[in-house]
Parts: sequence; structure tokens; C-alpha cells
Amino acid sequence: MKKLSGNLKEWQSFWDSFSPAVHTNKALKNVDKFNYLKSLLEGVALSDITGPAMTEPNYANAVDILKERFGNKQLIISSHMEALLKLKPVTALSDIKGMRAVLDKVEIQVRGLQALGIQSDQYGALLIPIFMEKLPDELRLIVSRDHKDDWKLDSVLQAVKSEGEACERCNIRPSTERPPVKKPYPTGSVTVCFAREPTVRLIAVL
Repeated sequence: MKKLSGNLKEWQSFWDSFSPAVHTNKALKNVDKFNYLKSLLEGVALSDITGPAMTEPNYANAVDILKERFGNKQLIISSHMEALLKLKPVTALSDIKGMRAVLDKVEIQVRGLQALGIQSDQYGALLIPIFMEKLPDELRLIVSRDHKDDWKLDSVLQAVKSEGEACERCNIRPSTERPPVKKPYPTGSVTVCFAREPTVRLIAVL
């Protein structure tokens, strides 16, 4: 099973695997469950339950400590918001990879919250402004204009995803296509005529 190091976002996946395998396993005694629990903890999570002796009654206390520390939904929401605040903003609409990275990371946070039973209505109003600040000005304008009457998280994410896919399609270039060759000098503006005489006459082409 995956270990718990102290990251709030790891708690739910850890508990979902530990609970059926160990916590609710009637074939195990509490002291054995405590032993399994400590073997799967590290870092801050382990230090939180280092004090209590490994006894039958203390197993329940250890579980309560971990749930209180890492299972608090409000703290988990805050940790997801903090992760989004640290995302690097994308400043250019042509930075398709950057936009895709931001969108993917936002969707990961949203799925993590959904796994906890936390619906977007509970945090969407906070997340949308954070998400929009990570996008280029042009894209924010498009999404704001086209979805002013449907300003919900799911709609905004879908709109950004659609615009990103459109940008990807527009920027596709076949690998066999050669880039245009830059001409070393402008044409059609000035004609230079050399006469037999040593003088040079410039004839402007209008």
C-alpha cells in the first residue's frame, strides 16, 4: 500500500486502501493494525502518532489523530487551492503546452476534491478567479465573453479546454513542410539601373 507522508491530498487514497485491508479487517487485533499503520507512515504523519505506545486502545486514538489532522475537508480544500496558486501563469496564447499543463493540473485538483465528495459548488467561486489568472489575457476575454451567463466551474473548464484544442489544431504543421525562406532584400520597391557611364541612377517604382 502507498505510504502517507503528511501531504493532505494523499490522505483519502491512503485511507481508501488501508481501511478495507487493515482497519476493518476483523482477523487482525488492534495492536497488529497499529503496527501496520505505523509501518505505512513517514515524515509528519509518523511523528504525529509516535508518542502513544503501541497498545490495543491507542490504535483508535492514533486513527482519530490522523483523521483530524489529514482528513479535515476544509484543510484539504485549502491545500488544493494552494497548489493552484503556485501554478506558473501562461502569458501567451501561443504557449499551448503551458495552457494544457495548467488545465491538466486544475482537473487533477478537481478530481481529488470530487473523490472526497466535495462538489464544485462548494469551492468553484474561489477556484475560478485563481484559474483564470493563470491564463493569457486573450483567452480570459474569450471565455468571459462567451460564458458570462454560465459562470460555473465545469463550464469554464470546458470552455478553456475547447479553446486550447482549437489552438492546437491551428498550430499543427506537417513535418515535411519547409519553413518559408526569408528574402535577403525587399522586392518591388526600388529598381537599380546601371548605365554604361560610371554614374548610378535610381528609378523609384511606384
